[in-house]
Amino acid sequence: MSKIYDIRSIDHQISHDHLISKYFPYPSFRKYQKETIDFILQLFDDGEKVVAVEAPVGSGKSVIGYTVGMAVGKSYFLTTQKILQSQFINEFPSTALIWSSDNYYCDKSPVPDTTCAQGFCRFSLDSDIRNSCVYKIAKNRAAQSNFVVSNYSYILNEYNYSAPDARKFDSCDLLILDEAHNLPEELRKFLTFNISNKEVHDLGFKEFESISINDDLSDSELNGVLEKILHVVSSFLYENEDRFHELSTRVYNKKVKSSDNDFLKKYSNSFSLRKKINNYFEYSGDIEFIRQYFEYDSAVSLIPTEVNLMAYNILYKISKKILLLSSTFLDPKAFCHSSGIPEKFFNLIKMPSMFPKENRPIIVRAVGKMTDGKINELMPKLSKVVNDILKQHENDKGIIHVPSYKIARGLGIHDQSKRLLLHTNSSRGEVLRFFMESKDPLVMVSPSMYEGLDLRDDLSRFQIIVKIPWLGLDDVYVKMMSRKDFKWYIWRTAIKIVQGYGRSVRSEEDYAVTYVLDADFPDFIDRNKRLFPEYFLEAIKYEREAV
Repeated sequence: MSKIYDIRSIDHQISHDHLISKYFPYPSFRKYQKETIDFILQLFDDGEKVVAVEAPVGSGKSVIGYTVGMAVGKSYFLTTQKILQSQFINEFPSTALIWSSDNYYCDKSPVPDTTCAQGFCRFSLDSDIRNSCVYKIAKNRAAQSNFVVSNYSYILNEYNYSAPDARKFDSCDLLILDEAHNLPEELRKFLTFNISNKEVHDLGFKEFESISINDDLSDSELNGVLEKILHVVSSFLYENEDRFHELSTRVYNKKVKSSDNDFLKKYSNSFSLRKKINNYFEYSGDIEFIRQYFEYDSAVSLIPTEVNLMAYNILYKISKKILLLSSTFLDPKAFCHSSGIPEKFFNLIKMPSMFPKENRPIIVRAVGKMTDGKINELMPKLSKVVNDILKQHENDKGIIHVPSYKIARGLGIHDQSKRLLLHTNSSRGEVLRFFMESKDPLVMVSPSMYEGLDLRDDLSRFQIIVKIPWLGLDDVYVKMMSRKDFKWYIWRTAIKIVQGYGRSVRSEEDYAVTYVLDADFPDFIDRNKRLFPEYFLEAIKYEREAV
């Protein structure tokens, strides 16, 4: 069984004051910060391997992670998004940031806008060329730092796929995993194998002209196709290795023809594809994969059904100590099982919210039961209630969390349409930047902004959760898990609800109203009350059904 501690009720004397004073970067502490940092250090001193901190928005999880990491020794701080990495490095500039090579631009390539992932210096036999790469310089600088800030994908790839003599991030004293409620998904993404007809055919091998990746292939037939691809690209790489090394050294002197550039690109892409297929075959011997086919681009994803069996080997053994940070573990047993962490090693410290509950009310204004079969019937009523809320907050910015783009477009709020910003998958970042920078009372409408969004102060004074954000059953993994373990499905939905609630109130002085319009919400909360934090439950206010 995991051990759970409420920081408010721990009878604990501060015993690491010298370390905390040395590394805590601010002149004062928020409530319970110092006690939490000290208790984490004490648990590690006592021989505990895994400590988790569940703390709501505004508790200062980042500075807790930074201080503990500096006190323990060499630390890797991993998070899920580039924006979170940038925020951390801005707050703690003494730390070292490293991204993947496709985030750095090659300063030697004759081709404009060539990233270091596309550059050929990494294959060059000339050590001067390799070592002058801007990505290599950043990587070496980070490797020498005592506190490295990166993302899950980068460290997972670096640790598992780099040659031993080139591996820079293979061990540390403390592994700090931020946004840790997403840890199972990050492990799953790393182990998922994706391949498309376009990727294969673009290589230009005559042997691939007859290959078709489609949903009619059996598992054994698909593996046979992958083996054929692997054989062809491996033969090509072996036969052309000397030519490639020679050209990749000469390319920066602009002494190659365009046909040579085409060859270099083909070689580099073949190298990446071979590595990807080899990795899939390596892991498929240990874990089961399920398949998802995407007809629009003839692509296949092979998704691992259980990542917990591989978690230690691909990530945890980097460090003997692990610190997990999140506002939404919610169910320690479910989290441990999904993440491959033995419950007996899991120590969870819970921090309370310091925000006044009157600043963050959750108003349940039930429009009706938002099941897939009924939500279309409710659209006129739903549009009216949303329109009323927008008028009530006509001078405020806010966000509407919708279940889908279709529902967003169907709201039909014409008299408020100039305020509403609806993005697409490709325009999400651009539309969000416009929203953040504008001084007008705009309202973001999105099906995908429940996490990783900081709408502090006047950026959002209200938010609307139209429907309980159930995970989409069009995802084959989610569909499988909902049938196999419905408690898992409930748990992940609860995480999404609490994460969404945390977007708009970010400090003790901040305030915003959260409206929930799904009539199924009260029953969902009542049935699953054990999953929800005390600060969430105390904020709920029920109104009569909306008319």
